[in-house]
Amino acid sequence: VCRVLKAYHASSKESAHTTGVMSPESHIEEALGSCLLPSLQLIPANPAVDMEIWGVLSLLPYEVRYRLYGEWEKDAEQNPVVLAARQTAKLDTRRLLKRLAKENLKQLGRMVAKLAHANPMTVLRTIVQQVEAYRDMINPVVDAFKYLTQLEYDILQYIVIERLAQGGRERVKDDGLNLSDWLQCLASFW
Repeated sequence: VCRVLKAYHASSKESAHTTGVMSPESHIEEALGSCLLPSLQLIPANPAVDMEIWGVLSLLPYEVRYRLYGEWEKDAEQNPVVLAARQTAKLDTRRLLKRLAKENLKQLGRMVAKLAHANPMTVLRTIVQQVEAYRDMINPVVDAFKYLTQLEYDILQYIVIERLAQGGRERVKDDGLNLSDWLQCLASFW
C-alpha cells in the first residue's frame, strides 16, 4: 500500500491538477490517518513497515505529519483493541526502562526499539515522560535510541515539541531564576 501511495504521489506530480478534485496529498493523508498509522499498533514489530510508512509520510510537510500524529493519538482512544495494545506497550516500556543500564544497554536498547517499532507513539511518549522525571536515565536512553527508525525519530520530535508546548506546568522554579527540573531534563535529553 505504501509503495502504491508513493507511486500515486509521483504520478500526480507529473500530471496537471484539475480544479474541484481532491489533491493527491489529501488522498495520501486520508490513507495514512485512517488505515496505515492506526494499523501499525496492531501488527508485530517490523522496522521495514516503519520505513515504508516513513517513505510515504516524508512526502508530506511536517505540519501535516504532526497533525496526523495528533489525530492518530486521539482516534485510537475509541478502539478497544488499540487501547489494549497501547496499555501493553506502556507497561512493557516501563518494565524495560527499569532494567536499562550501561551494562545491558545493547540488548535492552534493541528491545526498546522493537517495542517502538510496533507502537512508537506510546513507547516514545512513555520514555520522554520518564526522562523528564529522572535525569540519570537520559544517557542510557539516548544510547538506546540508535536503533530507532526515521519514523520513530519524527514521532519523537513531535512528542518533545508537544511536551514543551503543554500548558499547566511551571517552567521556572519558585525562586524565579532557575528552570524547572522537567524542563532541564528535557533540554538535556534533546
